[in-house]
Amino acid sequence: WVRQHATVLNMPDVARLAGYRTARRDKFTVAYIGGVGATRGSLTLLDALGALHASGLDLAYECVGPVTPQHSAQIQERMSALQLRDVNLSGRLPSDQGLRRIADCHVGVALLKKRPNYYESYPTKMFEYMALGLPVLVSDFPLYRAVVEGEGCGICVDPDDPGAIAAALRLLHDAPDLAAAMGERGRCAAQERYNWAVEGQKLVAFYEGLLPG
Repeated sequence: WVRQHATVLNMPDVARLAGYRTARRDKFTVAYIGGVGATRGSLTLLDALGALHASGLDLAYECVGPVTPQHSAQIQERMSALQLRDVNLSGRLPSDQGLRRIADCHVGVALLKKRPNYYESYPTKMFEYMALGLPVLVSDFPLYRAVVEGEGCGICVDPDDPGAIAAALRLLHDAPDLAAAMGERGRCAAQERYNWAVEGQKLVAFYEGLLPG
């Protein structure tokens, strides 16, 4: 019913993120940045990492973001049960510190559960991972899939299936050239399309259209 409108997406500042890019860590590391909670896939991802660990593939996990004391206790309990040790829970960090912490990882994850707010909106972290040159592993939602499969920059999986998550992580670990190509395609897409410079132009054009001629 609003006749004059524009959709302006919350996209990253890719020029800023380009300065954070660096060489990858020696050990394959999974990265997550954002609020940490069960509905954001925290425990399901640990289950996937646990399954890989049990099969002989030990991956590291860098998790940056705020977490409640109650959920932190759940995470620690699950880590202990799965015998996971190489997990770094950084908690909330200033944006630049958090992004630098994940910039040298190998894959960025956004395994959000199927909730209306997640299912029908982009996770900004997905585009941050892309801008950093990381292949992405995200929930198999149509909105996410259109970007990830359209750009060839990662893998979409059922966020409730630890086995599917584990298989995708193993593929990225075992095929570094594939992972690197996905990361580079994502970086190029973020540079060209999925960034604040593009979205900012939409916003300015919208405001200009509201001004009297």
